[in-house]
Amino acid sequence: MNRLVILLMTSASAFAADNWCRDIAGSSESYNLGISIRQSNFYVDSDSEYPNAKVLKCPEVTNNCIDKYNPVVKEHSKLIIGKQYKTMVCAYNIANGTTGWIPRSAIRPQSRVKVDNKQLLGKWFADAAVINFTKATGNFVGTGSAKWYGGPDGDIVHTGEFSAIIAESHIRNGVGRLKDNDSDCVVDFYLVANKYLVISDNNQCGGANVRFNGIFTKKNI
Repeated sequence: MNRLVILLMTSASAFAADNWCRDIAGSSESYNLGISIRQSNFYVDSDSEYPNAKVLKCPEVTNNCIDKYNPVVKEHSKLIIGKQYKTMVCAYNIANGTTGWIPRSAIRPQSRVKVDNKQLLGKWFADAAVINFTKATGNFVGTGSAKWYGGPDGDIVHTGEFSAIIAESHIRNGVGRLKDNDSDCVVDFYLVANKYLVISDNNQCGGANVRFNGIFTKKNI
């Protein structure tokens, strides 16, 4: 079986606790594609529900740690894989957009695809957010807008946006950091296999609850 290798990238943001896997975005300093080689449950963090003795040692492969809210990961599922914690790997199921810990033994990492920075160019979509990369005189320009809907009828709307320039030479294998020109917003991006863009922000990119965290694709689904 191939061994998962975690590469250290200088553009990584501050990450959550080692045993947290709430969202694949921001979970790692390196991402790759993988395939599940057998069916597996997702497993929760130590305090995914309410802190108590039963889940104190999660994630691990025990009944107490099984995620009861996310569907199982079926055999041959395509995954985006992030950080490791002990014998577990933080994984995003591309088929249904769910994230959680699964055993490392249930994953076969794929060979890394050579990343072309030019594949960043264009519009990337995820839920109620869009990010657009254009090119101008040796630089990449990244702009983004996002919305959060709240209230009983979804009639409360918070918005966020950013605009930043990054030198092409500062993008290493599809990995870089965007710093908004007029605010404290920072957005880290990681291009996976030229098809998926993992985005994580510093929670300073708009109104309350507005985040750019997630897996973006060029298809608006």
